[in-house]
Amino acid sequence: MKASVERFKAFLIDWDGTLIDSLPIKIENAAGLFGEHFGVNPQDVSTAYRRHSGVPRRILFDRIATDCVGHGLSEDEFVELSRAFTDRNRSRLAAEGSLRPGTLEALARLQKKGALLFISTSAAQDEIDALAHHFELDRLCAAIFGSKPGFSKGREHVRHVMDVFGFDLENLAGIGDDIQDMILFNEAGIFAIGITGTRSKKELEQAGASLVIDNTAEVISRVA
Repeated sequence: MKASVERFKAFLIDWDGTLIDSLPIKIENAAGLFGEHFGVNPQDVSTAYRRHSGVPRRILFDRIATDCVGHGLSEDEFVELSRAFTDRNRSRLAAEGSLRPGTLEALARLQKKGALLFISTSAAQDEIDALAHHFELDRLCAAIFGSKPGFSKGREHVRHVMDVFGFDLENLAGIGDDIQDMILFNEAGIFAIGITGTRSKKELEQAGASLVIDNTAEVISRVA
């Protein structure tokens, strides 16, 4: 399947697993924090994280807590865990994380073709801002959107891009690596591109991907 860059004026690109191989580190960080705070089995936390990944952190942590602790988090508990999680993610990903191969080159070529690029993620804004700067992605992106109450990945990010930059739905495509990404792109009404790694081609297609690629560079040949 091929679509012209004249159609897609902008790409909303997921962060974890799509641009950066971050999921194993973030799962380890969450498992360690929940284990320290609640004495639960880190492996159970890891399983719950993978099961619920792709939603805003408040929802993700509540679901992990419900599965592993038996109840959701109070606001104070969430704030404490979230702050520690951001600190650990920023530190470890800056030291140990890496972009997926060819990412910077592919995004630079898309930008050169005139496409606007947006990072659209369920991660916290301060975390994603720091890491995008560290990996030099901020210089290629028109904006970086983390998630918070009232402004989350999916419909709200898409609507913001449309309102601010004047695009129609058919001008927008989303790129993500997980089932939840495909669901959110389809709910928002934009073209859904799945990138393998976290999930298989079959899983992404079953979740609603209109196109599945193996790396970001394929966007150039398959879409642009």
